[in-house]
Amino acid sequence: LEALPASRWIVVTSATEKIALSRLDHGGVPLPAQLVSAEHVTHGKPHPEPNLKGAALLGFAPADCLVRAGSLSFR
Repeated sequence: LEALPASRWIVVTSATEKIALSRLDHGGVPLPAQLVSAEHVTHGKPHPEPNLKGAALLGFAPADCLVRAGSLSFR
């Protein structure tokens, strides 16, 4: 991510902004210039609204975006 210009990537999460930024910082992940979190959408994931909003904020058509989805699940 550090090699990408800040205007070319965004974090889209179902977490709150406060929790997302804390986890990214704790994990050593560069903090994004923009973030779509639970407070920014009406419908959370898996609804397409969060990812569509992320694409719009970057100024790209959704078809021109790559989504890297993943979460850790502890059982």
